[in-house]
Amino acid sequence: MIENVIARRYAKALAEAAFEKNELERTIEEINRLADILDPERGDISVPELLDFLSSPTVLSENKIILTDKICEKLKIGKLVSDFLNVLIKRNRIPLAGRIAREYVRYASDIEKITTAEVETPYPLSEPDEQRLQEVLQGTTGQRIRLHVRTNKKLLGGIRVKLGDLLFDGSVSGRLQRLSAKLD
Repeated sequence: MIENVIARRYAKALAEAAFEKNELERTIEEINRLADILDPERGDISVPELLDFLSSPTVLSENKIILTDKICEKLKIGKLVSDFLNVLIKRNRIPLAGRIAREYVRYASDIEKITTAEVETPYPLSEPDEQRLQEVLQGTTGQRIRLHVRTNKKLLGGIRVKLGDLLFDGSVSGRLQRLSAKLD
């Protein structure tokens, strides 16, 4: 519970800094890329060994920062998010990176009046497919929609969309689970 409060504080501070620099959208993309790597709950591309290294009390903060600066450079992560990551390292908050990213997206979306749709697919979507999905969701909800698309090979096929508190599960695995529940 306290971790959620801490994550919100960090996310709000990052959102305010990004807003001041007019970098809300860019920061959303960058913080999500980092969270995808650092948070094992976010999908198939997380690197648990990296999270273990960055969370280890036996590794000096300076060494962690050297590594993350190189990672940020390779991923084309800007100075704001790179510096923010360094703050998380110095304050031993790296395990909260996924929660902070989710909260940041919420704060930034509130500022911009945009609803974020968390989309899971078994395979990456093409740009035209993403645009079409965004248009369909905008037409359905009447709101501006930002997509955060990630792959989840466990879905087998179809798509899962989380829009606020609503979950639309059109995945093959979701359909199989519902069918299994009906048969029991």
